[in-house]
Amino acid sequence: EEKKEEEEEEEEDEPMPQVELTEEEKKINFKPPAGGYDLTIQTLNTAFVNFCIPEKGEGFDEVRYEWQKEAESKAYLKKWILEKKITSRVEDLQPGEGFKKKIEEFTKTLKEWKEKHKEHKASASKKESEKKEPAEGEEKKEDEEELSKMDVDIFSVEDVLNVGNGEPLFANFAFEDWALLTLRFELVLLELSFKEDVNDPERVGIHENHLGYYYSRYFKKQLSPHLYGKETVLEVLELCKDAVKIGDNKILALNLKEDLDAEALSTFVKVQEENRRKRQQRIDAGDETARLNFKALEQQEKNPHWGGKGGGKDNWKGGRKGAGKAGAQATPVAAPLDVGAVNPAGGAAAEPKAVAPPATPVAPPAPVAPPAPAGGPRLVPAP
Repeated sequence: EEKKEEEEEEEEDEPMPQVELTEEEKKINFKPPAGGYDLTIQTLNTAFVNFCIPEKGEGFDEVRYEWQKEAESKAYLKKWILEKKITSRVEDLQPGEGFKKKIEEFTKTLKEWKEKHKEHKASASKKESEKKEPAEGEEKKEDEEELSKMDVDIFSVEDVLNVGNGEPLFANFAFEDWALLTLRFELVLLELSFKEDVNDPERVGIHENHLGYYYSRYFKKQLSPHLYGKETVLEVLELCKDAVKIGDNKILALNLKEDLDAEALSTFVKVQEENRRKRQQRIDAGDETARLNFKALEQQEKNPHWGGKGGGKDNWKGGRKGAGKAGAQATPVAAPLDVGAVNPAGGAAAEPKAVAPPATPVAPPAPVAPPAPAGGPRLVPAP
């Protein structure tokens, strides 16, 4: 009997462990999704702006609020939509007419500046070749004139094309300076155009995660950090921190005035000249980290066949213009003689083998349909 009682005691159920929720878990009303969503990210980004709480006046007999009351539920949804507007991208955003006009004006002005720069360099080179060896007093005078130019307040210059004796403010610009000036303008224009085209005060700016997306959307080229000798887009922005920055809310913000008139375009030259002088001073002091490495970008500019000058429209879409058409017209043709075939096992090439002609005529292969256009429909997997 004692043995039987011991067995009964062992068979008694052990007490169940107590499960307690943390304070954070108690605040969660819905179980976080463990897998994919029932909407693709693209569809959600397009549709969420129309999400709302159902109203009884819409034909419902009753609207019940299980977790929170009506006011709290509406506030929750409103907060979610506002956060989503900041962190998600606008899938159907298109550059507006204001953007197109500004980029056209800048392109024209930039071309005029570069032509003036080229003329000045040619004139200066000619004068240098014609100049005789200066005397000791004349050499000292030239050094004083050069120092005098450095003392001029850059932002007090009224005409960037002539700071004195017909010399432009950008007289000493190199490839890197023109590239930074252009990038600085593009980033400022992108932020201003985004706010204008999206036309929604609740979308306060471009989130850092989507900067590359909007840049390619507007300028039809990729913002590739390696072209500027950097690893990330944020490192590229550091090169233009006098014009743009990423704020505490991770939104692109401007450090220049929000206007791009003729006077503002001149400001970009002044900002870049100040940037160039400071960089040169650091290099002269032995700071090699101040040197810029835009070799990849310069090589791309010099070789348009790499994919369009400056990563232009054809490069952004991918492929050489007309390549799809040519590929569609080409049909594979069997060679009559298999010469020098490579042994897959890595051995010597096989001996040439004659290919016997077919016993009956073979119909030519059916024409290959051209590939679908880049902008055509495509299946997008759910995240």
